Amino acid sequence: MESFGSEAGENYGNCSATPTPCEPASPSRERLFDPTGERKWQCLSDGAFRPCGETVAELPAQAFRIVLDEFNNPVFKILDLQTDDLFCLPDSQTDRVLRSIEKFWDSKEKFVRRGFLYKRGILLTGAPGGGKTTCIQLLVAQLLERRGIVVLGENPYATGKALESLRKIEPERPLIVILEDLDELVRRYSEAEWLALLDGENQINNIIFIGTTNYPEKLDRRFVNRPSRFDEIIEIPMPTAEARRAYLEKKLLPADLIALDLERWVRDSEGFSVAHLRELYVSVLCLGRDYEEVIERLKVMQKVKFREFGKEDIGFGAKR
Repeated sequence: MESFGSEAGENYGNCSATPTPCEPASPSRERLFDPTGERKWQCLSDGAFRPCGETVAELPAQAFRIVLDEFNNPVFKILDLQTDDLFCLPDSQTDRVLRSIEKFWDSKEKFVRRGFLYKRGILLTGAPGGGKTTCIQLLVAQLLERRGIVVLGENPYATGKALESLRKIEPERPLIVILEDLDELVRRYSEAEWLALLDGENQINNIIFIGTTNYPEKLDRRFVNRPSRFDEIIEIPMPTAEARRAYLEKKLLPADLIALDLERWVRDSEGFSVAHLRELYVSVLCLGRDYEEVIERLKVMQKVKFREFGKEDIGFGAKR
């Protein structure tokens, strides 16, 4: 699974230190920060106060990793998003997921009128490299256009604290929580902690939980057979021939399309992930390697069994 983003910004923790302001996601957006740059007072318990740096009325529309400071308070650290080159492959399961989520965001009034919690859970499954991370990236880009917030859920306690704080300050902000490699997260922490986050007594409104797993059989039935935790389980398959053709047509230069046999590339890449297609393109057209040798190498790679890496090595929130 390809890396999604890396951390940006390191100013967190003791509020008495003056933080470096985070810039909004786009220079064209109105500056969210106090233009006077004046320091303010943070209210503590028992009538105590301490100075703090610039404050913001709302978080910028970004994806965040959550850490806890020395006082056990959640800190939102921006993830560096790399979504400029993304596009949705035609007639794909990812496209159906995107349309489903878009419809959810437009259905709030119907949920409220019928007395339902405005919440959704989707679990994406499928073989490694099939496109689950790309699907998440597109969902993130879709939400950020709505000025929403994305939280990478890595620790159930820290994530719960972050969601609680966010809803106290911004109760109506559209929110997605990403639980990537959920089976690994459950192995690392207790099932009870994740179940409480998904469907506990302190439920969060205006939220979508997006989980991913390569191994749904490793998850307890309380995750995979309990709507209101995960309402839909959707398999993201490897790209079809039509999807591979669309990817190559978008990536190849006009001169490349004239010089090579596109239909042969589509035919020979049966079963390839998007990552495999990219390597085919890079090796042949950028590095000048023999086409047949590259195709054979990639097919051998598909058959090799590798050890599983830790969560810090791959995925949506991997460090670069």
